[in-house]
Amino acid sequence: MKKDEIHQFTKGSYFLFHFRGVGLVLVLYNFYAIIQELSLLSVLLILLGTALFFSKEKYELDFEFMQYREAFSLSNISFGKWHNLPEIDYVSIFPTKLTQTIQSAQTAHATSRSFKEVRINLVHGKNQRMHIYRSKDVAELRKKAMFFADKLNVGVYDCTGEENVWLKERNS
Repeated sequence: MKKDEIHQFTKGSYFLFHFRGVGLVLVLYNFYAIIQELSLLSVLLILLGTALFFSKEKYELDFEFMQYREAFSLSNISFGKWHNLPEIDYVSIFPTKLTQTIQSAQTAHATSRSFKEVRINLVHGKNQRMHIYRSKDVAELRKKAMFFADKLNVGVYDCTGEENVWLKERNS
């Protein structure tokens, strides 16, 4: 596979914050253990801790073979099964409002934080969506959406303005 034909988007950490914390503790403690005395178990636990701490969730699209995968990535190595890309109807640019709620067990008080981001979706079937890219920069997203539309030979529907418009008409 040609590297330029594969689009990669890193979604974020593969594991929750708690597991990443465990990974960091494993690495630090076992570095100390290795300084005291070298052991195979310490080396293995450092590798496990590194995987927990540095692993990422990645989304990859292969335009040459028209495939996609949701992958587990560690450094530059990705693991995951490739699936055939469904027949894409169009690319949409869609704003979303996300809310994160944090609750305290001690005070029984909850705090919510909201923020906006814009997503690129590949729409297929009966309005099924594949979320493939996100950002806060609408201009960047429009360029990316046009890139995906050109590769897939479909239209781009922009829902970020006051009115929803076709930036590139759908192919019939």
